Amino acid sequence: MVKPKPLVPVPSRVYSIDPRRLHEMVAPYSESVSELLREAYNRMIDDRFRLGIVFDELAETIGVYNIYVKEIWNTSIERIRYVRDDVFKYPDVFMHPDLTWRLGKGDCEDKTLLVISALARLKRGNNTSEAYACLGYVKIPSGQAPGGGHAWIIYSHPRLADGTWLLIETTLDKPLPLHKWIIHDYSLFIPVYFFDDKHTYRIDSDYDILGLTREYVEKHRKEIDMVIEYLEPIS
Repeated sequence: MVKPKPLVPVPSRVYSIDPRRLHEMVAPYSESVSELLREAYNRMIDDRFRLGIVFDELAETIGVYNIYVKEIWNTSIERIRYVRDDVFKYPDVFMHPDLTWRLGKGDCEDKTLLVISALARLKRGNNTSEAYACLGYVKIPSGQAPGGGHAWIIYSHPRLADGTWLLIETTLDKPLPLHKWIIHDYSLFIPVYFFDDKHTYRIDSDYDILGLTREYVEKHRKEIDMVIEYLEPIS
């Protein structure tokens, strides 16, 4: 077997998904999403009584909707333990959100699929937010571990950082405080495929949807092509 190129830190190619139809894996009305939303809502109610006026001030600033989104993220971090796919003895299987929830563990794309499914369900009642799951490449600052393939979520809302794209990193070790969000850094996180529950896009032809440019694509062409080659192997 030909070894993968160094930038792709996985042992074999993916055969379990069709990268052109990733949106079909998003499951807004699955049992796991219903349970995740319920737990996140109860967590938010508990915070309301625990934090009191601090919670009220935050709700006034960013809105209860965004607090709910944050609690969905935090609940997924606490309920789903991050593990690599090789723990399951498979190369790169994308699990349905119900299976991830039932097992209580999954890797970056499994946790991302669960959370984007919940956000898609929540968005049905609020059209001012935007969220995409991303499959792509992450660069690690010089001197640290090598970069590689990853899955994450980008999220924006006009009441958060003036609508700037924010990063929902589903593999964190512990939840972040309600007021803390991560600004998405496109110099480190390079999305190649991005999708919601309706559409799947690929950055080399749909970069404008994320407000990116052809120059951005060409600048990161090496990493983008490696991810595409990995997910769309030639038969």
